[in-house]
This record gives sequence, C-alpha cells and structure tokens, in this order.
Amino acid sequence: IKKILERDYNLILCDRGQKALDTYARQRNLIKAVLLDIRLPDIDGFEVFKRLKGINENIPIIFITGYQSTYGDGFEVYREFRPHGYIVKNHENEVAMIKDTLANAVAYYNQFLETSTSKNMAMRNQFMAGLLHDLKNMFSPIQMIPALMQRLIDKGDIEKAKELVVRLKRSVEFFSANQMVLFNYAKGENVHVAWQSYPLKGLIEDFVALVQPTLEGKVSLITDFHYDQELVTDKNIFTCQILLNIVKN
Repeated sequence: IKKILERDYNLILCDRGQKALDTYARQRNLIKAVLLDIRLPDIDGFEVFKRLKGINENIPIIFITGYQSTYGDGFEVYREFRPHGYIVKNHENEVAMIKDTLANAVAYYNQFLETSTSKNMAMRNQFMAGLLHDLKNMFSPIQMIPALMQRLIDKGDIEKAKELVVRLKRSVEFFSANQMVLFNYAKGENVHVAWQSYPLKGLIEDFVALVQPTLEGKVSLITDFHYDQELVTDKNIFTCQILLNIVKN
C-alpha cells in the first residue's frame, strides 16, 4: 500500500486498530480518507469503522480485505456499514481500484469540507449581523446617560445623578463584555454559551436599570413578579435582546 500511494499522498500508517483510532483522534484535521483493513491484530476493522464514524461521521472509509470468502463480495458489508468502498486484495485490478477509490474519496471529502466552510461562513455572517444589531440597541442607553446626568445636575438633584453614574458603569461593563464576544467571534472563535441558574427577578431588574434612562419621560416600566424561581440562562447579549425586544415592541 505504501509503495502504491506514497508518491501521491502524505500517508499515516497504523498497524493496529487502536493505534489508528488514537491517531485519527489527534490528527483528524489532516486526514481526508481512511483505507481500512478488516482483519487486524487487535480490533476488527468493523469496530474501528464504527468508532471512526463516531468521531467524524463524514470521513470516507474504504474497506480492504483478503478474506472475500469470509466477508463476501461486499454487498452485506455495504448494506450494514455504507463504506465509501470495498476492495478485495489480490484482485487483478487491485492497484487501480485502490488508486481510483482513494482519489474519489479524497475528492469527495474536499468537496464536503468546502461546502461546509461556505455554509458555516454564511451562518457566521448572519449571526455577526444579529450581534451587531443587538450591540447597537444596547449602546443607546449608554449614549443617553451623560445628557440625563447633566440635566439632573442642572436641577440640583445630585443623588439621582450619582445613581446614574452607577448605572452607566454597569451598562458599560455589560456592553464591553458582549462587545468582546463579538470581537472574538469575528476572529473565528465560537461563541460558548455558559448556562447558569439566575433569579428571574434579579435579571429583569438589572435589565430595567439598563434601559430606564432611554425611557425617561416617555414610558414607565412597572414590574410585578408572580414567579420568583430560578431561570436557566446565559445572562448575556441573547437574554438582554429578548427583553429589549419586548420593551421596544
């Protein structure tokens, strides 16, 4: 196999099923196809196949065997496992079959990766647009607080102005944390949602404090809680946006 393929491929050779599994788990980003013997010294190829597909269901795997009398012409194997190919050793066209089937498998996987990348980019761009929209909405209250503070100072209401300083600090911290989420996402990092349990009353009161300055003199937010249990949430931009949409609508 090495002599047949080493000119055209960077090969990773494994002489045991477990070694193949360990190698694939470590280097899956480098591997485009797997040529898998069925009869192995430690784990049979069928079990290796199942475990590899458990790691990456899309990796193309080609079975190869010298025991056609045991495993048949491949019909039963195809029906049960759906491999990318099934090659019989010592067949008169064995070399051509290995080369052609492997080339097809690698081309298929490259196409799959390209399609997946395009789809992921489209989803990422859509998500980015949503995050930018949400950040813009959250920045509105922050912009209005300094003018409100000036009005309160002019009226001599220093205590309320001090309260707004605290609100401004919390709003900026909240905005900055979510801005960092967007920045990291733009760099290519995934958004990891950390679910935790929070008191619903506290979440909504925090939110009301955040948006109240933008509603000053226009709308009064009155909260009346009939549910005082915990709420499982990520308490970040997504939760805030749900509440903000309710208020806006």
